[in-house]
Amino acid sequence: MTMRGYKVYQCIDGLLEIDTSDRITQDASELCFNLPDLLERVKTGYIPNIRFTSSSESFGALKENIWRTKAAGRPCYAYFIILAGDDVSGNRSKAWNKHNSFYMSPAGLPVQLVNQEFFIQYASTSQKATPLEQAAAISAQVKKGQENGIVVWDCKEQTEALNIPHLYALPGDGPWQADECSHMGMNAGCGCRFCKAGGPLKHRLSDEGFNELFEVQAPREPSSTRDTVLRHLRLAAEAQKGAQIEREQKATGVRDQLAQPVIDRLLEAGKKIKRTKNDLGHFPGNEEVTRQLHELYHEIMKDVGEDAYINPLLSVDPKHFNVHLDTPIDILHLILLGLTKYFWSVLLPKRKGDKQMSAKDRQILAFAEAILSTLDQTGCASREIQPAYIIQFRGSLVGRHFEVIIQLAVFLCWRFATLPLLEVFITLGRLGTLAFAHRIYDIDPFLVRLVG
Repeated sequence: MTMRGYKVYQCIDGLLEIDTSDRITQDASELCFNLPDLLERVKTGYIPNIRFTSSSESFGALKENIWRTKAAGRPCYAYFIILAGDDVSGNRSKAWNKHNSFYMSPAGLPVQLVNQEFFIQYASTSQKATPLEQAAAISAQVKKGQENGIVVWDCKEQTEALNIPHLYALPGDGPWQADECSHMGMNAGCGCRFCKAGGPLKHRLSDEGFNELFEVQAPREPSSTRDTVLRHLRLAAEAQKGAQIEREQKATGVRDQLAQPVIDRLLEAGKKIKRTKNDLGHFPGNEEVTRQLHELYHEIMKDVGEDAYINPLLSVDPKHFNVHLDTPIDILHLILLGLTKYFWSVLLPKRKGDKQMSAKDRQILAFAEAILSTLDQTGCASREIQPAYIIQFRGSLVGRHFEVIIQLAVFLCWRFATLPLLEVFITLGRLGTLAFAHRIYDIDPFLVRLVG
């Protein structure tokens, strides 16, 4: 076990001076006493009273870690959680029956164990509750666990332990993660959920704006996103603000799936009030519309408060979790089912009936199948693909097929693809070797290859 802290120096007059210029890390076994023992020895006079210089007085209020009391002698661990989600079908047949589901697994497991079924815990599923509504309940449980910890059984040490839960990462596909970040996705002016890259369409179409899309811009902050959502909620309670809210959402990319139904309800109510004549036969002015909308807004928020209609992931565990940074890119959908699938469809002729296909297209497909049959697939994936199946059903392949194709397609390109397409598959092959590396043994040369 290690510890982090500052170096302490004793002055000539016996006062202690803390060097806060740099934090150091040392082995905890080097400590002679823990804090309770140290305070007891000061109390009994075994150790002189601890006094600090004026510049280090803030360190004089030595307090026992609150978790020492809550643990009551048990080992205490920070328990980081991977919370994965996706929309899946609840039917065994091909009929789509959408269910939004969440699953949890421990983030500290060795990589070879993370995806084993034993370590994946079902969290929730629903046909009706949206991902953010389910995330609100899960976040509430995490917050409750952070207050007093969760008592568990440590099977290795054969004793009780106290776990303090923290969210670590939220894997998922692009649209799912965009919802978790209160983001509109690629339809927004700033289409990145990680940073504020983008801008007005005219700027994005310019040379300067287009190049900026490939550079990291100012990072998004959960607190700032939350403030934007809250402003949109309150703005919806003003008369004739629908167009302004829509412009801001498209410009910033911020749109919260929990807040949006309330915003839509308020905007629709404002339109209805504006169209309704009063007792004197006059249409109400903006001040009257705003007054009635404020009454409706306070009625909606009366029992639950504004937080109930704002993405809880924007405020959960801010010290350890940032929803904008901790929604890692899904390599399955982005690289395999995105880039690889698209360029694979360009590489080979489209699927047609035998009578509609030209002799040249049939020759290309036969040649591609022959090349795939001669290639060694050892190490490409957990199981081999069948070349005849890949060619025949080339438009209906899934992720495990493209995991092999991304590595082998370059051997097809050199014979009948254009030079730009050949370069694309060379780049995809190199990207695949980096993206699907389950363990990075030496980070420095890996980053050089990744950037290069």
